[in-house]
Amino acid sequence: MNLRGRRQRNEEGEPGTPAAPGSRRPRGATTLLLVAAAVLGLGGGTAYGYHVQADRHPKPLPPLAQSGLSYPKKALPADAKGSRPPLEENQDHQLVYRGGLDRLLLPLPKGWRQDEEGHKTFGEGFDRSGDLALNVYDYVYPAEVLEEELVGGFARIAGDDWSGPGELSGQIRLVDYAPRSRAQARNVASDRAGGITMDETYQDVRTLNGPPGVRIFTWKEPAEAGYAPSWSGRVIGSRGSVLIDLTFWDNKPLDEKLLMGLAKKQWERL
Repeated sequence: MNLRGRRQRNEEGEPGTPAAPGSRRPRGATTLLLVAAAVLGLGGGTAYGYHVQADRHPKPLPPLAQSGLSYPKKALPADAKGSRPPLEENQDHQLVYRGGLDRLLLPLPKGWRQDEEGHKTFGEGFDRSGDLALNVYDYVYPAEVLEEELVGGFARIAGDDWSGPGELSGQIRLVDYAPRSRAQARNVASDRAGGITMDETYQDVRTLNGPPGVRIFTWKEPAEAGYAPSWSGRVIGSRGSVLIDLTFWDNKPLDEKLLMGLAKKQWERL
C-alpha cells in the first residue's frame, strides 16, 4: 500500500474498530452547533436591545424645518369690533364662482336677441340634472358626453341661445366642475379642440389663439344637397374650474375679429 492509502486507512481506522480519541467529529454536528449559536446570539441581542430602549426616556424630535410664514404687506383695516372686512372679487378669485353661474355669462351683444327673450337657456333654475340632460342632447353622441360630464365632476351649467344680424346665431355655454376636478375644464376643452382639428369633414379649418387657455376655430361645414352653404366658429377654453364653449353659425364666413372680441369678454368675466 502506498503512503496515500496508508494515511487514509490510519485516519479512517480499521473496519469494526472504535474511533481513536483524536478522530474527527462528523460534519453535521459542527454545522448544527454553529446555527444554534447564531440563533441564540440573535435572539439575545434583540431582547437586550428592547430592554435598553424600554429603560430610556423618550427623546423629543427636532423642530420641522420650514420657511417663515408669509403675511400681507399691509394689514386690512379693522372695524370698531375688530373684525376684518371680507375681500372683494378682485382680491379673492374664488368669490367669482360663488352664486349663480349665469351672472358670469357673456352679455348679449348689441344687435343680437335671445331666442327666448327674457330667459336664459340654462342656469336660472335649480334643476341641474335637467340642464345637463338638455345640454348633452345637442351633441352627436349624447351618451358619451353625459358619461364624460358625470365622471368629470359636473357641478352646474349656464348658457343662452342667441340670434344675431342676418342668419348669424350662437350658443353660449359655461360648465362648472367640482373643486376636486379643477383640471377637468382644461381637459374637456383640450379634447373638444382636438376633435375639431381631427375632423376631416370640416373644410378650411383656421385656428386662432385667444386669451390664455382659449382657442378659436372657424371652418366651412360639409356641403349637403338642398341646403345653402354654412360656416361655423367655436371658442373653446377654460379658466379655473369653468369650461368656456361658444359656438356660432352663419351662411357666410364668420368674422374672426368678432369671435376674438367675444372670447376676450367671456374670459374677462371669469
